[in-house]
Amino acid sequence: VVLINPYIVEKYPIPRLSLSVSILAAYLRKYYKAHVWILDTQLGLKIKDIEEEILRIQPHIVGVSIPHGQTSLAIKILNKIYQLKKKGLWKGIIVIGNFIASSFPSYFLQKYPGIIIGRGEGENTMSDLVDFVKGKKRLEQVSGIITQKEGRTIFTPLKPVKLDELPPPAFDTVEELAKLRGALTDEWNRGCFWHCTFCPRHHKPSSFKGMKPKTVISRLRYFDKVMKKFPTLSRYLYLADEETIGGVQRKETIRVSQIARLIIKNKIRIKFDAYTRVD
Repeated sequence: VVLINPYIVEKYPIPRLSLSVSILAAYLRKYYKAHVWILDTQLGLKIKDIEEEILRIQPHIVGVSIPHGQTSLAIKILNKIYQLKKKGLWKGIIVIGNFIASSFPSYFLQKYPGIIIGRGEGENTMSDLVDFVKGKKRLEQVSGIITQKEGRTIFTPLKPVKLDELPPPAFDTVEELAKLRGALTDEWNRGCFWHCTFCPRHHKPSSFKGMKPKTVISRLRYFDKVMKKFPTLSRYLYLADEETIGGVQRKETIRVSQIARLIIKNKIRIKFDAYTRVD
């Protein structure tokens, strides 16, 4: 499996650990599902380099994350990959994810025949796709996808993942990020209690779920070790959570308070920011 992170430097001037592909790589490795390569254009990779790596590795699956601000580069990468398929130089499966892909499935289905779109959390989708490639599942049994087959659209149910079972993200790119004085990224929660009409987060759970305090502290300790090993990394941790406190439920307020107390107790000196609504 090759996972690609498009990155336009003008949109994000500070290089960060690409959580979207790094967490999928870590998940597949945790369950011994596949060999995984991460290709991150933050690190100077050009489209030509991606093409050469796909030809060299000949992966069964190529996944491309399409977050906001990176669509134009992602489309150029997809165009190049499809050229390889048309020429018969590579015969694998292409899957795209993140919220641009899940928000505009019709565009990508029309432009790229046979493409598979991950429409929710990617961990179980990627795991199922590996099983599909191995002949253990039919395409219709792959969770959380939109694709077309024999003139019909396949729209499969989502399979939620338990956050406390997620490993820390893969740190394949950390050494290079440290050279660029970049930063690390993590997530402690997914989804949101609110249902704002302007929100494009179709790929995230419609309800809020958060990691247990002990899980958060375990991850922070791990990140602290990595930051100490690579001192040129920023000690500022970016959280990808849409909502950190969780909403108006008392149990979520208690959970966040427990996390805060454990951070103090364990003397974890990492700066981070968090998003929440105060109403």
